[in-house]
Amino acid sequence: MRMPVQPQCYWLSSMLFAAWVCSANGFSRAQEELDAIVVGAGIAGLSAASEMGAAGLRVTVIDIASVFGGHAAMSQGGLAIVDTPQQRAQGIEDSPELAKRDFRTWGDDPDGAWVDYYCDHSRRDIYDWLVGLGVKFESALPAPGNSVDRTHQPIGRGLGLVTPIYRKCLDHPNVRFLWNTRAVKLIVRQQNYHPIEQNTIDWIIVCSHKPVISAM
Repeated sequence: MRMPVQPQCYWLSSMLFAAWVCSANGFSRAQEELDAIVVGAGIAGLSAASEMGAAGLRVTVIDIASVFGGHAAMSQGGLAIVDTPQQRAQGIEDSPELAKRDFRTWGDDPDGAWVDYYCDHSRRDIYDWLVGLGVKFESALPAPGNSVDRTHQPIGRGLGLVTPIYRKCLDHPNVRFLWNTRAVKLIVRQQNYHPIEQNTIDWIIVCSHKPVISAM
């Protein structure tokens, strides 16, 4: 059983890393200063963009596809979350202590500190966050390695999970999307105001001082 992860920063099997960026070409190729670029509009990238947008940062999300969601949109969307109202409504008794035992026993080389954090905070950081965005869960289901039913199934499966996050991004005028575009190179420099070099669909990101998040 592999450990799920926290939506605001890291999602499922997505890789998120930080560098430092200064500026970027906008949609019209005119130079424009950004606070962050997110590469990938899957659930990890959308979650990161939503949180940064809510904090007032100027964010551009680029994706090689023409639609949002990535692989998550086509998935079942199940999330392992600990001790939630959905579980209690089904009469399921769960706790962080029980989940920690399950994850340490059945996890694939689990990190103890991360297991502790996840089990103690998944209700707040995943369940409450998603419900607040409009995600609705229909049931908590069994899964291998879990001693109680802990896999929360959203209504609408993967699409029902990612669509509210995308809609939240659209609520922020400082979060914008560039579709049918791929990042081909990341160059880190120490000076300010290096633009992104762009051709038809390829971006070379030249960055310093502010975040570039890869959520592919």
